[in-house]
Amino acid sequence: KIPFTVFFHGTDLEVGLKNKKKKLMAICRSADRIVVNSKFLSQKLLGSVPGLDQNKVIVVNPGPANFFFTPRPIEELKKLKAELALEGKKVLLTVARLEEGKGYPHLLHLLPEILKKAPNDVLMIIGDGPKRKVILEQIQKNNLQNCVRFMGNIPYAELPKYYQVSDVFVLLTHKDENHEEGWGMVFVEAAASRLPVVAGRAGGVEEVVQNLQTGVVVDVYQTQGVVSAITTLLLQPEYAKQMGEAGYARAQNEFTWDKQLTKLS
Repeated sequence: KIPFTVFFHGTDLEVGLKNKKKKLMAICRSADRIVVNSKFLSQKLLGSVPGLDQNKVIVVNPGPANFFFTPRPIEELKKLKAELALEGKKVLLTVARLEEGKGYPHLLHLLPEILKKAPNDVLMIIGDGPKRKVILEQIQKNNLQNCVRFMGNIPYAELPKYYQVSDVFVLLTHKDENHEEGWGMVFVEAAASRLPVVAGRAGGVEEVVQNLQTGVVVDVYQTQGVVSAITTLLLQPEYAKQMGEAGYARAQNEFTWDKQLTKLS
């Protein structure tokens, strides 16, 4: 009879529904409240647990660490640009675990076409995971070594400077047979860094990225639409800056932990 709260972030709910559905349903019905990270996940939970009291379910959107909002010293950013040979380049940044549903093979497939329209573009990939080998092979096969910076995993506290030397953030999220993006923390980190976003339409992504306001939400399988969205932001810096500033304002107004945690009081 001890009161308890259940927290779901996304994949944990999917695994529970797949492997321990009856037990998970019983736990959810017994909980005093259930905290989820998006409206999308809330709807998925309510649709999967018949009879669950929707008043128990609270949506708390995860926010970035406060240091994402703070500009890094100019000399530090200049040093990073020099180390990665980014001077005079437009930097397209992507940050995620290298796994299904993140759209890395698709992005690399489109990169040659993007480079035709934005030849000074460099793609910087931060992350690691099971698709690492496939991604590296794809980079080599298509002779993209000179225009891709593969960084692997970067310590979380060091991430802001990589966002801040970039021009556009892209992650072509999409639904696969086992998973669909519940929220999309990297999109909030990009917003806190004043970066416009190109995001694949999936799960809770459209709750994070406001289409044509803080970024562009695309169908990843509409090739020309994806290429157009990315190259437009790379080639129209004022338009990109406007979106980045809108994303920054929204992140400050809505997605700080101070504001989100008041929902639990």
